[in-house]
Amino acid sequence: MQPLKATHRRSCLPVLAALLVLLPAPGFAGQWPHLGAKSRRPSGGWSHDASSLPVQKAAQTAVNFFNYQQGSPNTLRAPGYVKKVSVKLIPGVGRKYFLQFATKDLLTGENLGTCHASVFYLKEKPKPAVEISCSPDKDIIKHLNQDYILYWSFRDEHPSPQHLWGLAAYASSLMAWEMSTEDLTYNLISIKDVKLRRKEDGAPEFDFTVLLGNRWEQSFQSCFMHVAWIPHQLVQVKYHCSPEDGSLASADGSGGELGSTDEFFITAENNF
Repeated sequence: MQPLKATHRRSCLPVLAALLVLLPAPGFAGQWPHLGAKSRRPSGGWSHDASSLPVQKAAQTAVNFFNYQQGSPNTLRAPGYVKKVSVKLIPGVGRKYFLQFATKDLLTGENLGTCHASVFYLKEKPKPAVEISCSPDKDIIKHLNQDYILYWSFRDEHPSPQHLWGLAAYASSLMAWEMSTEDLTYNLISIKDVKLRRKEDGAPEFDFTVLLGNRWEQSFQSCFMHVAWIPHQLVQVKYHCSPEDGSLASADGSGGELGSTDEFFITAENNF
């Protein structure tokens, strides 16, 4: 099996939203063991301690990108310990991390094998360039079935809090990747609110208000995201975020290349 690769009606939702606030972010606490893994020095580069914060942040950024590219709320991974790392500084351009690290299931903590990734931060600009290859999904048929069960629970307006959390975590992986810099990496911490909307064909879409956080510097972003997803396709996300300093970060993620998002705003639709 080849490794997984990635390149560049009234509903009960208000009650579920309240329950979601009480659910802790899976894998958020204690996710990063500080192991004394060895670093390698590439030609023209310099080495890093594999347990250092910049390396851990780069691994998280790589996993955020991987989760988004997999197209499923049921295949989400979290990074484990970093086995090997090397870092190359390109003067005037940016810094590139080469990583080998373990991964685990974000929800269950089950070990899922190893990923090899490169994360290229271009002079502190967001949306780093990521290439990543991971151990194959051994339960792909099971996860495909779970995707359809999840989707139809959304259409029938009977999603569980765990289902909504999974969709929000999947959609927010796009935001977390796009907003990442070498200094800041984000994860979904909580869901503040969720509203169901429907397209003319009955397909479900969701408006989430979520909190993203940086576990290391305690930096937080309150984000609104409009989410549309069907199985076998990348999630479509429109979002805007307000950090603590009051500035605005926003984007429209549709699974392709993203253009300028400086003037993007969400227009709320009527809630069903």
